[in-house]
Amino acid sequence: MNSVAALILAGGRSRRMGRDKAFIRLVPGGPCLIEMVIQAVLPITSIVTISTNAPESYQWLPYPLIADSPPYHEAGPLAGLEAGLSAAQAPYVIVLGCDMPFVVTDVLRYLISQIQEGDDAIAPLNASGQPEPLCAVYRTSCLPAIRDQLDRGLHKLSGWLDSVHTRYIPASTLREYDPLLRSFENLNTPQDVTDRLPDRATE
Repeated sequence: MNSVAALILAGGRSRRMGRDKAFIRLVPGGPCLIEMVIQAVLPITSIVTISTNAPESYQWLPYPLIADSPPYHEAGPLAGLEAGLSAAQAPYVIVLGCDMPFVVTDVLRYLISQIQEGDDAIAPLNASGQPEPLCAVYRTSCLPAIRDQLDRGLHKLSGWLDSVHTRYIPASTLREYDPLLRSFENLNTPQDVTDRLPDRATE
């Protein structure tokens, strides 16, 4: 689908994990987390970009790398989103965190299928009714609202969604494609890894 690209946010410092979580392997010899996320989007689009302020760590991947825009350098995931949308090669961008290895391709397909004329963002809601901004679809028209947030020193990733035309998708709808809503799970700490996986993760 030429009208959709993918942006993988890999700009975090992984302080809670103690190592770069993007490179954790859930199965020895298997793909690392960021590769698993990329595999989930490739059936939808071949246009993949990685947002990172440490490009030297990701040069082994065959995808373009983009750093935060200078005015917003290291302002968190929202800065990565701003940079990624600024460089987008398609009007709509699937945005995912690099630490979300359980994302289901059919969930992403459904989100894309819900785009209607005038929509700026398609954001799923989790079981608590809160938006999941790291498993969402954004139009490049979101950039002014994102930059306004950043210029005001507000870095919450979902804090600007109500200022654009956002279509929210309830969790009950998405359970048809992902019954346990594992698409929204991310791995932030070693305990997250041991709690959710049958085998010990390795580097």
